[in-house]
Parts: sequence; C-alpha cells; structure tokens
Amino acid sequence: MLYTLHSLSEGNPMLPSYVENANDLWDRIWKEAENGQPLPLLLTRAQGEFVLNCGGKIIGREIMAWSGFAYLYPLYGFTEETTLMAGELLEAFRQSDCSSKVKLYVEKAAALYDITELSPL
Repeated sequence: MLYTLHSLSEGNPMLPSYVENANDLWDRIWKEAENGQPLPLLLTRAQGEFVLNCGGKIIGREIMAWSGFAYLYPLYGFTEETTLMAGELLEAFRQSDCSSKVKLYVEKAAALYDITELSPL
C-alpha cells in the first residue's frame, strides 16, 4: 500500500474511483468463479484490468492485492463464508500467474488480515 498511500497523501483525486473500479472487478471475478471458472486463471487474466482501471502498473497491482481481501472483509469482521473465500483467494493468488509484485502484496495483505493459515475450499 506504500505507493497508494503516497498517492493519497499527494491528493490524487482518482483513488476513490480506482477502489470503485476494483470492487466492480471483484464482483465480476467472484461471479465468474461461482460459475465454475478457475479462480487462479481469473486472477491472472484480471491483473491487466486492475493495472488499466486502478491507477497504472504500480498502484494497480497494490490495489488488486489489497482490495481482494478488503472486498471480502466487512467492517464487522469475517463471516464463516468470507473466511473460506479469503483462504480460497489467498491460495488462488499463490497458484496464479500474477506478477511477483502482486503476490508479494497479497502475502502482506493476507498477513494483515490474519488469513495466512487458512485452507482453501
């Protein structure tokens, strides 16, 4: 989140729209996963869309990783369902062909959300 936070501190007015775009992408990713598409493949394919729609290569990769867990994390905490989904997401990122930077950010986000030990579905 370093680059995203720097962008925020510099007053980037586009950050809210980047997060909104990310949530739209996560809506689509999870719907496609529910319809039987492999989540690792969906993540690999979506990386370019996050870069394109969420601030470019550097910020887009950060937003992809962090927003994936934030999307599942309601203000009141993980539910049983979202806990399973978060574990599935973590494992799918690990199996994906996303960039090493995305995977690094994913591991940091998962650690912050305390989901590094969860099992996938």
